[in-house]
Amino acid sequence: MTSKPCQPMPIAVPPANRFTILVVDDEESLRTVLCRALDRIGYTIIQAKNAVRALDLLQNGGASPHLIVSDVEMPHMSGIEMVSRIRSLDLSLCDVPVILASGNSSKEMKSQALEVGANLFLAKPFELAELYAEVGGLLREVQQNIHRDVRRGHHPGAPHAHRLVARRRPPKTV
Repeated sequence: MTSKPCQPMPIAVPPANRFTILVVDDEESLRTVLCRALDRIGYTIIQAKNAVRALDLLQNGGASPHLIVSDVEMPHMSGIEMVSRIRSLDLSLCDVPVILASGNSSKEMKSQALEVGANLFLAKPFELAELYAEVGGLLREVQQNIHRDVRRGHHPGAPHAHRLVARRRPPKTV
């Protein structure tokens, strides 16, 4: 023991590829492919087999992802409904960036996805290189915000810190 006052530990900002991504898809084979592809380049992956399970993980502390990649059309709850509910949460996770993907790339579906707060809509099938680029771009924004908050003296977990927020920009449809 020492008589020196306790100094807080410096805040560690994870490298860009050590962020956590929640992958939500009811088709196990597609979920597995996405998880393996993202894991292979260094992201920590959490999986949910549907939107109901994803919301449960988010609300009950089982997951604190920096980004969510989700299918749209799933049983019990769509990805669009999931995003709408995430955006209404009274948690730091309400602003977590979300990429929605669907084989149905109608203008109506794209519009709905972006209106409820998805940061990006991808039409399936998409190239993994395209997904990597979009994930990397959103997570760079998250990382910049973490660095900004740390410079301002905000702890990344504090209520006033926006550690998981990728700045709202005009939605992008790919």
